[in-house]
Amino acid sequence: MERVIEYTDKGSKKHCRVFDKIENNFTAYLIGYMACDGGYINSKYPFMMVSSTEEHIINHFNNRYCPDRVVYNVGKKSSKKVTARNNVFELRFPAKMNHSFNKFGIFKYKKDRRIVGIKQDFLLPYLAGCIDADGFITVTNRKDCRTPRLRFFITHESELFLSDLQSIFERFNVPTTLRQHGDNVWRLQAQNTEKNKPFLDSLTPYLKNVKKNTMLNNYLVKYYEPQASDELLESENQSAAKPHDEEGSETK
Repeated sequence: MERVIEYTDKGSKKHCRVFDKIENNFTAYLIGYMACDGGYINSKYPFMMVSSTEEHIINHFNNRYCPDRVVYNVGKKSSKKVTARNNVFELRFPAKMNHSFNKFGIFKYKKDRRIVGIKQDFLLPYLAGCIDADGFITVTNRKDCRTPRLRFFITHESELFLSDLQSIFERFNVPTTLRQHGDNVWRLQAQNTEKNKPFLDSLTPYLKNVKKNTMLNNYLVKYYEPQASDELLESENQSAAKPHDEEGSETK
């Protein structure tokens, strides 16, 4: 059950939203996003944080779950391989939310995460959170002039987490492959265009990343016409594979 609680931080009374189970699409999306891109800070007082160049996503989390917290603009974060063009916005969740994150297997380092307690009714917004956070969607034109390829990928430091995801995608009739992608990183690949189209179409109401959603909608308008008999719709009425359902323990 979700509820807003009051806590004291440096002498000031503040509020945050906590939950023991997922009851709505907002929280399903948050947990999916945090499972893939949430940072676990193992300090004297551990907490979780999240950052993104998509300021509206961070503001969404801020406004709903911890409105008394400040969203920081930490500037551009470049690396040896990538030159950043956009500012990064960061939100640190209050420690009072640690228990809620722990209930769903994410209050730990990424390499140790699993999928925990996500019910069938909330799988789509959860998967949207995963793809918005650590996934990417590609459209590739073909030399033979046939329908451009529509593919998506998710990278993660936990091979077991991606294996859990793979089992869920199977229930949506989306074939995937799981391969190592560099040191201590794995990638889940969905490369079947015809299977991806109905699945990603069902995901569009939940995606919040503007660039990904715009590109996907532009593609689907041109190349996909939903059918009532889509296998995806049939699969949604089936029971999803039960993810790893042991409650996650805190990182040592």
